[in-house]
Amino acid sequence: MQNRDQIPKRSQSFYRQFMLLGAVYLLAIPFTIFAAYFFEPYSRQYLFTLTSNLVQLVANGFMVYQQSSTRSTYFKASLNNQGILPSGVGSY
Repeated sequence: MQNRDQIPKRSQSFYRQFMLLGAVYLLAIPFTIFAAYFFEPYSRQYLFTLTSNLVQLVANGFMVYQQSSTRSTYFKASLNNQGILPSGVGSY
């Protein structure tokens, strides 16, 4: 919690979105395995492959949009140089 308090207010939105997308990406496989348990054994592999790839594709798509769009919170935080993003100034 101490590090979360150090994030500037303008960068908190970016931080929340990035953490949420990262959590969705990482938890897609465990939740898909759990959900596949409730289906017939012969369809589990197909369901697991399709669902996990789809969820990870959507999460990656949102991450790419967040990093490349000029309307995203990443763009605003990087232009304002508001703390949590590396700026290259004074890092030597």
